[in-house]
Amino acid sequence: MVSWIREALLIRFDELSAQSEKINEVTVLKEQLRKLEKNLLALSGTNSSVLSLIDLNTQLLSIQKEWLYMKGVQDGIKLRSFLLQSEEVQ
Repeated sequence: MVSWIREALLIRFDELSAQSEKINEVTVLKEQLRKLEKNLLALSGTNSSVLSLIDLNTQLLSIQKEWLYMKGVQDGIKLRSFLLQSEEVQ
């Protein structure tokens, strides 16, 4: 892969990763995680808090990965469309 394309893709991924942190569902889950962590520290011994914490963290990561995947698909479609149009012009 050409180095400038690789660099552009990495920059795009970094930008999208930063944006994924700001998704409403993610911010809500992060707040719930913070509350559970605080409760867990206070109660340190209950399995239900630990399981809830793990479940919320899994949901959070899943939402972010799904969002990043969809953005990657959208970018791929746009890039393919651009390349096809470029070939038609030549």
